[in-house]
Amino acid sequence: MNRDLSAWGIDIEDGEGEDLVPTARIKGDPFTPKVEKINIPHTPEELERFRKYERDSIMKNIKNFTEGVDIFKNFQRVDIFKMMPCAGNWAYFNPPNDAQFVSLTNSIEQIGVIQPIILLHNNDEDETYEILVGLSRWRALKALYTHSHDDKFRLIPAYILSRQEVGEYFIRSMILDSNFSYRTIDQTVLIKALIERFELLKKSKIFRSDLNVAEALSNEFLMSRSTVFNYLCLKKLCDEVMVLLLEKRIKLQSARYLARVNHQTQRMILEKYGIEQINIIHRVKFLTMGNCETEEQMEKKIVIANDLVPFTTNLTITINKDLLGDYMKLNADFNVNAMINFESKFQRNNSDYYFKVRYNKDDMNCYLEKDYVDSKTIGRVKAKNFAELKNYK
Repeated sequence: MNRDLSAWGIDIEDGEGEDLVPTARIKGDPFTPKVEKINIPHTPEELERFRKYERDSIMKNIKNFTEGVDIFKNFQRVDIFKMMPCAGNWAYFNPPNDAQFVSLTNSIEQIGVIQPIILLHNNDEDETYEILVGLSRWRALKALYTHSHDDKFRLIPAYILSRQEVGEYFIRSMILDSNFSYRTIDQTVLIKALIERFELLKKSKIFRSDLNVAEALSNEFLMSRSTVFNYLCLKKLCDEVMVLLLEKRIKLQSARYLARVNHQTQRMILEKYGIEQINIIHRVKFLTMGNCETEEQMEKKIVIANDLVPFTTNLTITINKDLLGDYMKLNADFNVNAMINFESKFQRNNSDYYFKVRYNKDDMNCYLEKDYVDSKTIGRVKAKNFAELKNYK
């Protein structure tokens, strides 16, 4: 049976097995699906077969989780045209977008399938296999075969599980485990992986520029291109700084600032300022504002840096609802005072530059509804300049 019903123009969500998530909806929910029950009479023999199937399924699931399943015992190369996707309700994750799919297809075309897919088979005369793990790889191989008609893309290395031996719960747990990256990747591992992958892609000469490589990496590692560039800038670190970063002795932000200057300046900062001081961000930011040619230049900058304090800082305040009104009035008055004394000094028509209050908007709306605080006070707190203040007198 072909599970891809949409290809036939049939908009039906297919599924198999037990519903493991809640499906109840409140009365009047416009998204409530239409459910039509059809009662089909069964003979006593059929009912007995159903009961036996349920008993066997329970025992199978218990055995799978207590004794385990040897996923790797049956390895074969299977024809892509004998495969079909598994049940729709077992497909827990979104398919790759176009860019990710192109990246996957290119990888398979150049290197091949490194990790075999996992299939489910009925062990009967039906030669159809259901794809449990590796649906995107299967689709990529079908696209490659359709384009090239090269038989090397037609037979996929696969581990085959028997439906007679493996229960639904184990199958669904395996699908989740094999796809869901809930285990966090260590930052140092990510940095090394990105830099090494960047160099490999550059050496492959597939991409014309660093920008194209970064685009490919952003799709491969599922992160924004700007984030990729933030990591790739670490390639400019001297070896001594990179070692400290990979040993987690300096912060990523400090390392990014150090990457702005040449290797000589990086080493001087480490030697003259000290490793223990390198994570004082606002001072490292100043020290990396340009290269230093001599140790004397660096020592002068360090003297200045040691007198610097952060331009702004964050405060976290927790306050009772009965004190909120008076406290917000203080913030409003303080905002006005800050504008009077600092707007001309900083030449900024926005008080957020030197004073900004953040709060939970949902909570504040509740307090406004119940008159714990008034809207004019909140407006004066949020005002960024004198023109906006005039609206809340």
